[in-house]
Amino acid sequence: MRKMLEVMEISVKKTNRVITLGITFTIIILSCADYEMIGDPDRTPDPVTLEIIVVTDSSVTLRWTQSKDEYFSRYVVYYGTDDIVDLNDKPVDTLSFSVDTVKTVRRLYDNKRYYFRVIVFNEMGNFSVSNIVDTVTKENMKGKLKLAAPVITDYDALILCWSKALEPFDYYAVYADTNPSVGTNDAIIAKVFDDTTKTITGLTPHNSWWFRVYAQRDTVVVATSNIVEVNLP
Repeated sequence: MRKMLEVMEISVKKTNRVITLGITFTIIILSCADYEMIGDPDRTPDPVTLEIIVVTDSSVTLRWTQSKDEYFSRYVVYYGTDDIVDLNDKPVDTLSFSVDTVKTVRRLYDNKRYYFRVIVFNEMGNFSVSNIVDTVTKENMKGKLKLAAPVITDYDALILCWSKALEPFDYYAVYADTNPSVGTNDAIIAKVFDDTTKTITGLTPHNSWWFRVYAQRDTVVVATSNIVEVNLP
């Protein structure tokens, strides 16, 4: 409860006239409850709980529990590539409303691990930190094919399987060689038009073979696979 005291003072005489000076002082007396209303300078907000809800090849979407702190000031979202994320890392955004609890962090590298944390600040400048979450962004498959390990079916035969090209193409060209640097300088051993699987036969047994697949549009390569190796028995 606030109480106000008003004090009035009257000045002295000067010659035969009385000069009255009125000075009003306002004194505010605060109760314990009033101190709570203006905030404890050492008060720390409760930490929020952070989770990852969406991952792409270039972004991660975060969501966290809403801060209920009466003196909430802001959320600051941090991320890094090390498993210790703190104020020394790069802040990606500051959100000034407690109801804003979702943030998409963009312009990330594909196929890379990132760590995230949200720090809550209150009006007194105190803060608390959330848990750390991490994930690996998806691989950007534009211009890429993922060739799986070959499955040997006979002494001179095997099955190759790869991911579908994302770009328009005419056919897949399958290359094979007994040299690890297999590529377009070698001979095409198969063309595949409507599938992503091919059985390869007539290979020299007791030998190591390397394979690579290209998606081609006319004579232009639009996607390239990784190289895989197999040792025929």
